[in-house]
Amino acid sequence: SIPSSNPYGSFRAAYNLGLRNSFDFDFHPLTGTIYASENGPDCDDEINRIVPGANYGWRPGYPCGDTNILFVTPLIRFTPTIAPTGITFYTGSPFPQFQGDLFMVDFNNGQVQRFAVDEPQLGVISESEVLVDGDFGALFDIVEGPDGFIYFSSSDAIHRLVP
Repeated sequence: SIPSSNPYGSFRAAYNLGLRNSFDFDFHPLTGTIYASENGPDCDDEINRIVPGANYGWRPGYPCGDTNILFVTPLIRFTPTIAPTGITFYTGSPFPQFQGDLFMVDFNNGQVQRFAVDEPQLGVISESEVLVDGDFGALFDIVEGPDGFIYFSSSDAIHRLVP
């Protein structure tokens, strides 16, 4: 059944609107807020903080760059596209300086990027850093392993980040 806390009421089985071509989702480790990577056609690749009832769809005036207050502004927007695929929040111990940060891999550039997320400030990104830059080709997913290290996959292997 549709939960009574659903943002659109009991008549519509939707949590929010406009998510399109999302490759990965992860939950913030302290708040449980959902984050998603999204791919656009030739602009508007995004990382979004997913909130109940929000609209993440194409903005009026598409293509590219036009915004409207009826739509949620992404935390990060990539134009030209990079095809963000996997995302994960880090909670492990081998990289204590990265606790709570969001990691992302992309298909087009083969980069592993880290974003510092200020969740109490509604997901504002305070800094970003490229940790791996194209050394492994297209990247597909990124996870924190049970050993606390960060693993990411390319078309032919699984790789581990080390301090």
